[in-house]
Amino acid sequence: MYLSCATRLDISFAVSKLSRFVSNPGDGHSYALERVLCYLKGTMSYGIHYTGDYCDANWISDADELYAASGYVFLLGGGAISWKSYKQTILSRSTMEAELTTLDTASVEAKWLRELLMDVHLGRIHACLGRTVWNDSYMSILSLERYKNSMGSTSQR
Repeated sequence: MYLSCATRLDISFAVSKLSRFVSNPGDGHSYALERVLCYLKGTMSYGIHYTGDYCDANWISDADELYAASGYVFLLGGGAISWKSYKQTILSRSTMEAELTTLDTASVEAKWLRELLMDVHLGRIHACLGRTVWNDSYMSILSLERYKNSMGSTSQR
């Protein structure tokens, strides 16, 4: 669990899934754990190089799942300073809705981090944190652009 939270964020999803069966593991879970360990052994010299702040959601990829899996990561000086991988608490009706929920959660975190940096007098650094949060869902980006444009046109009236 420590590896997935502190040093190897790339295994967070697999460890999260496996941790649900700690009290009653089956053969499939032992095989999955073995695959995670083999992955770690084969990628000991690898690293993740982020160049911006990201968020993403995965809408009901498994028939046994009802809620979307989401996550975000914020960087400062090339290192991750805040990240979260979680199951959404609301039932999304589409991928776009799941992505928008994730963007909302990430924007709340970005705002909190910017305010924290201002409180500790790192104002110049806060300006670049969370300014652009990368997302891979074209429809959610388009939806946000439409919303932003409609808000701009109503405020000018």
